[in-house]
Amino acid sequence: MQHWIGNIAELISFIIAIIYYPYLKRGAMKWVLPFLGFIFFMETIGGLMSNYFGYSHNQIVYFIVGAVEVIFYGNFFYKYCSSIQFKRLIKFISISLTFGYIIGFIFRGKSDDLLFFLFLISDLFYIINSLQFLYTNANDENLKSLHNAPGFWVAFGLSFFSAGNFVLYLMHNILTQANLYILDMPIRLFIIRLLCIVLYACISIAIIKTRKAVTI
Repeated sequence: MQHWIGNIAELISFIIAIIYYPYLKRGAMKWVLPFLGFIFFMETIGGLMSNYFGYSHNQIVYFIVGAVEVIFYGNFFYKYCSSIQFKRLIKFISISLTFGYIIGFIFRGKSDDLLFFLFLISDLFYIINSLQFLYTNANDENLKSLHNAPGFWVAFGLSFFSAGNFVLYLMHNILTQANLYILDMPIRLFIIRLLCIVLYACISIAIIKTRKAVTI
């Protein structure tokens, strides 16, 4: 059961998005419902492939997931960004990373090195965008109402998740060699499950906040 905690968090967010869908039809949150449904479906497939065929066989799933996440989060921060120069940078990096995932999907091999590299760059991209959003709005006159803005919760959750993932990717070989387990899971996977819970809890809060959203 513990292996599916991340999927359960995704499913709960997806169900909340269905319930609050009438409030999601505007702004940067309008694609969150199909995004969550797609992520839950693909992550479930990836988990089943890992359980039955081993982790090396689910690359095909995560190249696709990586590309879709870049498109979704890139578009999300593009919508919220007010700087023309930063918008251009977001667009350029989003397109470059998407092509990177497509190329990786086509020429994938037995090694996970390319996938890890793309995830590493993607996480750095998410961290920078999330912190830029938080910093910009923390210096804004709307600071007192920031916690009521859906964008705040997405940025906060994504920055936390991506920062944790970034460190885990850098420490991948060390953690693998240490061979530490928690609840019958490698420690790296256990931490990823916890990060998923935080991310999708924050996305769920963001969805709920759209009902009485503050425009930030």
